Amino acid sequence: MYLGQLPLYASPPQTLTQESAWGNIQLVRTLESRHKTAVESLVFTPNGEMLISGGGRNDPIIHLWTVRNGKHRGQLKGHQARVLSMAIAPDGKTLVSGGEDSLINLWDLEKRQLIRTFASHSSHVMALAITPNGQNLISGGLDGLKIWNLQQQVFIETLLRLNPIYSVAVDPRGRLLVTGGKNGEITLWDAQPDCTETLGCFVPRANPHEGSFKGHTDAISALAFTPNGEYLVSGSYDQGIKLWQMDTGEMRSLGEHLGPIHTLAISPDGNTLASASRDGLKLWNLRSGELLHRISPTVDAVQAVAFSPDGTMLATGGDNNTIQIWRWSSGTPSN
Repeated sequence: MYLGQLPLYASPPQTLTQESAWGNIQLVRTLESRHKTAVESLVFTPNGEMLISGGGRNDPIIHLWTVRNGKHRGQLKGHQARVLSMAIAPDGKTLVSGGEDSLINLWDLEKRQLIRTFASHSSHVMALAITPNGQNLISGGLDGLKIWNLQQQVFIETLLRLNPIYSVAVDPRGRLLVTGGKNGEITLWDAQPDCTETLGCFVPRANPHEGSFKGHTDAISALAFTPNGEYLVSGSYDQGIKLWQMDTGEMRSLGEHLGPIHTLAISPDGNTLASASRDGLKLWNLRSGELLHRISPTVDAVQAVAFSPDGTMLATGGDNNTIQIWRWSSGTPSN
C-alpha cells in the first residue's frame, strides 16, 4: 500500500503528518546540525531521555542530544574514522561504539568520558550487540566475530576468523545470537549457561538444518528480534526484508527498497518495523506485512533509524547530515 511521499527536510515549527488506518507519523523536530557528514548510527538511552548519534566519513564524532527539547548535550571524541555501530548497556551507563578505524570504544555516559578502547579487530567494526544481562558484548567486523566480557572489560574469544560479519543481534532472553554474513546466510549460535571470561559463550547449533536461515542473495546488513523473541527480521544488500519464525524457520518476505537495506528497527510493542535505504524510510505492520508509510528523501539516503523505548518517537539520520525526530502513534485497522 502506497500512501504518498513526505519530503524529508523540515525545520521547526513546521510539522509533516501522514496517517493511515494503522496509525500516523509526524515530524516534530529537526535537530541542530552538528555532523559534518552523514549520520550513520543512532541509539536512544534506555530511559528515553537522550539520543546518541554517530558521524560518518571524515566526521568520527558521537553527539549527545536531549530528546525532550532537542538540545545538544555534548560530544564524544575517540574514533579516527566514521562510527558504524553503537550499543548501550541495559543500565544506560555505558555506550559502546564501533568504527571504520577497527576500534571499539567504551564510554561512561554520565561522565562523558572514554573508559577503554578494544583494538582486537583488524578491520571495520560493522555491528555490536549487548546481551540482555549486560554481561557480554558481541562485535561483528569485516575480519570476523568476537565476544567480550563487558562488565570486566576483557576479551573472551574470537568466534569466527576472516569471515566478514555485517550484522549481529541477541534475542531478548539472551539465549540466542544471530549473525549475518556476506553470502546472505544468517547463522544461529546458542548461548552457553556456564559462560565466563575464559569459556565460550556462544556455539553454533549442532544440527546444520537448524543452524542457519537462507533466503537472501547478498550480505545481511541488518538484523532485529521482535521483543518477544518469536521472530527475527533481516535486511540485506539484495534490497529485501524477510521475517523469520524462530521456532520453525519459516520465512516470509515483507518487501523491498530500491537499494541495499541500511538499517532496521522494531517498535517496543513488536507491531511496527522501520527500514531505511537510499529511497528513504518505510514503516511496516509486522503482523500483516502491510506497508504503512513511506517517507522519501528528496536527495539523500536514510542511514540510521531508532525507536524510543516507549515507542512514541522515531529518530532518523542520513546523508543530509541532519537528525529528524518523528512522533509515531500506532493504531488499529478501521472497519
